[in-house]
Amino acid sequence: MKQRPRAELEPIDQAGHAVIGLLKEAADITEENIERAMTVAHRLSLELRTAEDRIRELEGEIDRLESRATRAEQWLGAIKKEIDLLAHRSSEVIQVVAFGAKRGAAIG
Repeated sequence: MKQRPRAELEPIDQAGHAVIGLLKEAADITEENIERAMTVAHRLSLELRTAEDRIRELEGEIDRLESRATRAEQWLGAIKKEIDLLAHRSSEVIQVVAFGAKRGAAIG
C-alpha cells in the first residue's frame, strides 16, 4: 500500500492511524504504570522484610522480659517466705521474752 501525505488520507485511514497512535500511547502509559508498580512493590517488599525482622527482634525481647519477670516473681516468693519465717520467729521470740518478763515479775 502506497503511503500518501496525511492530508490526502481517507477518513478511514486517518481513524486507523489515530487508533494505532492511541494504542501506542496507552501501551507507553501502561509500561510506565507497570514500572512504577514494580518499584513500589519492591520498596514495600523491603519494608515488609524489615518489619518482619523487627517483629522477630521484639518477640525475642518479649521472651527475655517474660523470663526475667518469672525469675523476679520467684525471687519475690522466696523473699516473702523468708519474711514470713522471720516474722514468725520474731513473734515467737517476743512471746518468749514477754512470757519470761511476766514470770520474772510474778516471781520477783
